[in-house]
Amino acid sequence: MNDYKKLQIWQDAIDLYQTVIPIFQVLRENRLYRLLDQLEGSVGSVSDNIAEGQGRNGNKEFLYFLGVAKGSLQECDSQLHRIKLLKICEEPTLTDALDKADKLQARIQTLINYLKKILLNSPNPQS
Repeated sequence: MNDYKKLQIWQDAIDLYQTVIPIFQVLRENRLYRLLDQLEGSVGSVSDNIAEGQGRNGNKEFLYFLGVAKGSLQECDSQLHRIKLLKICEEPTLTDALDKADKLQARIQTLINYLKKILLNSPNPQS
């Protein structure tokens, strides 16, 4: 597969990004610029690393970048929980973002497990 945009996990990551956009505005309005920068970076990194990994040279590299994407997603999730504690954002927006992050986390892990199984059973470990 050469088109990362066809990957469901990439589409889900973009959907999460779109869900978080209103939270960016709330952070700007409350002058929480550091948290805004952190959230923008982490949520954007999820789709970017999925795309980069898919464009690399095989499953081993894709697996590495999926791990990076998963880490960025966990960072995003932590930041969303911090925002929730601040009580500055509408609850449905945060709940939706947190739910999407949880589902995406599970999907990424499923793909990681699948690729690990393929690599384990592959005669060529570089595949």
